[in-house]
Amino acid sequence: MDGNVISSISGLENDLDLIKICNFFKKNFRCNGSIIHDEECGQVIILQGDHREKIKQFLIATDICTNTNIIIHGF
Repeated sequence: MDGNVISSISGLENDLDLIKICNFFKKNFRCNGSIIHDEECGQVIILQGDHREKIKQFLIATDICTNTNIIIHGF
């Protein structure tokens, strides 16, 4: 896999602790990550690597999102 792949998560509710979520992802997915502010999307979690399915499973399992609210882009 290309070392330049990133996963991004945007559109989460403002009352969520994005730092805690980002730290969870970094620890459990064994990757680097950060939170950036995008003018269009607001706060965005950026993770190194392709973690789309694991992120989706986490968001559904923790009732942060439903399956119908998640859009996965990419290859």
